[in-house]
Amino acid sequence: MEILDQIIRVLKPAKLIDVRIGLHWIGVTVQTGDQKRCGLASTVPASHSHHDGFDVPEAGDLLSMNALDLARWADSDHPIRAGLGLATINAILEPCEELWQDINAEHVIARFGENERVGLVGRFPFINRLRDKVKQLYVFE
Repeated sequence: MEILDQIIRVLKPAKLIDVRIGLHWIGVTVQTGDQKRCGLASTVPASHSHHDGFDVPEAGDLLSMNALDLARWADSDHPIRAGLGLATINAILEPCEELWQDINAEHVIARFGENERVGLVGRFPFINRLRDKVKQLYVFE
């Protein structure tokens, strides 16, 4: 996917510290420079038979991977692998310090996305309200 390729191209190298796959969330912790960061993504269960193989064949060895390689899994057709990739991207992305405020994400997106095309990763409860406040809304799941 072109948008994922563009995002991954700007990511800086990071060291994987921890990877957790839970019932609802996937968490990836990285060390980048002198900062530890955590990224989250939804856990979308894979529907498969017992003969399809493991959801994550590399389980147990993920921390030995290059973080940018794990981020590339976001483009996977397999939902658990894609979630691992998205959580890794979220951990590595540079934070936008000017947006670090205790405010609602819906309000931030509406303010900066007014009259703009906006891409939102995940189906949030405020999507229907947000559609009226931005020019065009794309939801990536």
